[in-house]
Amino acid sequence: VIIISYQISLFDDVVKKKQHTNFDNLKILSLNLQSSSKNRAEKQIRWLVSINAQILVLTEVRSLETINYIISFLEYYQYNVVYRMSNSYVTLIAVKDVSYTLLPLNEVNIDDPRVVAICLQRGEKLINLFGLYVPTCGRDLEKHEIKKRFQDNFISSIEKFCKDKKQTHIFIGDFNVLEPNHIPSYYGFQKWTYFYNFFISIDCIDAFRYIRGNVKEYSWSRGENKQRLDHAFVSRAIMSEVLDCCYIQDPVNMHLSDHAALLLEFKGNHVNE
Repeated sequence: VIIISYQISLFDDVVKKKQHTNFDNLKILSLNLQSSSKNRAEKQIRWLVSINAQILVLTEVRSLETINYIISFLEYYQYNVVYRMSNSYVTLIAVKDVSYTLLPLNEVNIDDPRVVAICLQRGEKLINLFGLYVPTCGRDLEKHEIKKRFQDNFISSIEKFCKDKKQTHIFIGDFNVLEPNHIPSYYGFQKWTYFYNFFISIDCIDAFRYIRGNVKEYSWSRGENKQRLDHAFVSRAIMSEVLDCCYIQDPVNMHLSDHAALLLEFKGNHVNE
């Protein structure tokens, strides 16, 4: 057992100044933390908590020290944190003020800590929320094999899981894939668009495209390279409940991450009484 002590009270002033108390809508915020150190994680948490989203999906978390640090602060601010420990990359889902249960991913042959899932209770509806950090394609053969193995296994497992048509789903995170007609086009990504197309095939909608139309906006950029790597796919049956889906560039502008945050907002919160 690792016991880590942090001066959590140092965050109070910053959070109280920025937080909103209106929970009329359900906000799901996803951010790639870019394998942050503990020092950068502190700044990331300051910003994350200030948004006051009920659900946080945090990807590309690697260091055990950083994971424990993040969990300590999120728990202080009444978030429950769901994740699977690993020596490699981990995805975390943090939840507050929303009823949920854990999804037993091992029962559908998903044992990669890059994937974490919960089932949300919204009124009489159950919505499965998956947080994903998909491996990057990279330039070497080994990374390509890792990515293909992850994507193919995920598709096979989710196809079986989604056989129950009564269930609805949200898939959100850093998918490391581009939409087929992405502008600009990148040859190296073309072989991976089948993963993007898979979510469309199971009757999910690219929420950003649905809400924002053909606007050119990107979640990651480096020099002239601009890519929309972070996505939110929402089951068609609940798409009418989505108020907004947008990228927030603050993390990039504040040098907190090389990714923008992705905010998905639903009508009504149905918080715990």
